[in-house]
Amino acid sequence: MAIVGTGWYNKGKKLDEVRFEGVGDLPDTALLGETSPVIKKANMGFPRRPGPAPTFRHLWVAAVPVPREVPGQMNPQGVNTLDLLVNVALPDGGADRTKRWPCLVNIHGFGGGPDDWDSIDALFLEKGVAVATIDYRLEPPSAWPASDDDAKGCLRYLKAHAEELCLDRDRFAVLGGSMGGQLTAMIAACNGDGAFEGDIGGNREFDSGVKVAAAYFAPTDFFGFGEDIGKVWPNQPEKVANGDGPYAPLASMLDYVGPGRGMGDIKAHLFDPDPKYQALIQKAKDASPICHVTERSAPTALVHGIYDCGIQVPMGQSLRFFEALTRKGVKSLLLCNNNGIFGEDPEVKQAVLGFICARI
Repeated sequence: MAIVGTGWYNKGKKLDEVRFEGVGDLPDTALLGETSPVIKKANMGFPRRPGPAPTFRHLWVAAVPVPREVPGQMNPQGVNTLDLLVNVALPDGGADRTKRWPCLVNIHGFGGGPDDWDSIDALFLEKGVAVATIDYRLEPPSAWPASDDDAKGCLRYLKAHAEELCLDRDRFAVLGGSMGGQLTAMIAACNGDGAFEGDIGGNREFDSGVKVAAAYFAPTDFFGFGEDIGKVWPNQPEKVANGDGPYAPLASMLDYVGPGRGMGDIKAHLFDPDPKYQALIQKAKDASPICHVTERSAPTALVHGIYDCGIQVPMGQSLRFFEALTRKGVKSLLLCNNNGIFGEDPEVKQAVLGFICARI
């Protein structure tokens, strides 16, 4: 999603005009208020739905700083400091505190929060799998690795407090879409690698490793994103600009936004010895889950589709990750549907449910 013009300002202040370029059936231009349904529709993760009643609600993990957005960016969180919160819903509602349940961690997409659940969560609860929701700093206005550090910090918190939360700390899975999918793929790829854990929330005696993951329409390879968009939407350079352009989400994640910037500029300088470009290239590698895949990566179900669906992450991103996992001998499942939000088909939900439950 490319945002052109000024973005969100602090809560309670005026939001200027924002253009949504080619984002499903969103309007091209909108004057948005703080609770605008358009912003809710622009959420890059799963559709927002009410979820189960949490057994444990709004558990505090850490307080993290949030920067001001720059012109051309959105800032749905609209705060200077974000309290990272987690929720946990147990299959029996906590009736038997002696049980230790396996846990699926649901990671929301861009614009979401810790109270966002997905319709598939109820299916996991019916199968005896607890479901947790977490939060993280959105990018923008923050930049990599803030979101990754936050998500992994929340996972470590859940493991550190597994006893009182009635969870089995050795049986965790993650699931997320879009930006949440990128974090899911990153967690699965690194799978507890201490070099990429971060220290948000502490609890470093634990790691964020998981048994299995499901990543929905996830950006996995920053260097191939623009090329993959070109394959899905040929002869539409404005679409490619949504991937490699100076105001594209990838540019915001890398804190390289504005005229003459973005992934397109980074890719044009892959062999430039300038330390500036070498640092940007390394940051783009660090933010690409595909660059972290090893034989130790977690089995991953990848969910995607083609053409416009309000989610402009090209399917090639899931194909690349599927191939990388396969080359390392890591079990992976590739699921695609069309004519609707990717992953919402009942058949896909059942496949994801079975893939995770068989491995968690």
